[in-house]
Amino acid sequence: MTRLPFTALCLSLLLIADRSEAAIYTLGVSNFASPSPFGQIEVIRTGSNTATVNLTAFTSGSTGYLFGNGGIIGLNLNATGTSSISSISYTQPALINGNTAGALALDPIGTGNLNGFGDFNFKLTNFDGATHAVRTLSFTLANTIANWTTDADVLTANDKGYVAGGHVFTYNIAADDNYIDVNLTGYAVNGAGGEGGGGGEGGGGGGGEQMPEPTSLAVFSLLIAGAGAGSWLSRKRAMHA
Repeated sequence: MTRLPFTALCLSLLLIADRSEAAIYTLGVSNFASPSPFGQIEVIRTGSNTATVNLTAFTSGSTGYLFGNGGIIGLNLNATGTSSISSISYTQPALINGNTAGALALDPIGTGNLNGFGDFNFKLTNFDGATHAVRTLSFTLANTIANWTTDADVLTANDKGYVAGGHVFTYNIAADDNYIDVNLTGYAVNGAGGEGGGGGEGGGGGGGEQMPEPTSLAVFSLLIAGAGAGSWLSRKRAMHA
């Protein structure tokens, strides 16, 4: 029986496991005074014109952030076609202001400005404000005219240099996962920031941080180990030749 060399086997497995890497955009630049970062947007390409988008709000000590209302999420797509979303899911705190949070209710996909951070060609709006905000939001994104080859291809910088952002609401986190609205809200976009607003002109850069997927890392490690083992066996055989 013909045996496939170990290194070749690992290479084959690496090709099979060569899934997309996640592009992570940290929302650290804002137009309101509160500790950053406020959250992140993860983009995972799933096809030439499809991607999974995951929005996650952060906490900072007893301060919690949620996303909601107009511009709950804004993206500047590297695409010119019509966008659509499906497989929508979200999470919320147990309570907001002592009551059950209002359900997510998204308007049709639009475009527009995120309050001084430039125009975005993909923008979602949720019903109401702080009492309907979400902790996480995930959906499948599709565009009729796109040719994405990597996760970083999905988004591109807008006229102000930003690629992703959202409308942030600020809360004090009380017992029992109760988020108490402190009436401090604004917009945050990708880029490094600090305490206080950092919005306006400038840019956060277009590229997201690429995060290798565990499967590819594992197979790559196996490949390296296999190459080392193969080299050792070759030397051992040469010594006994």
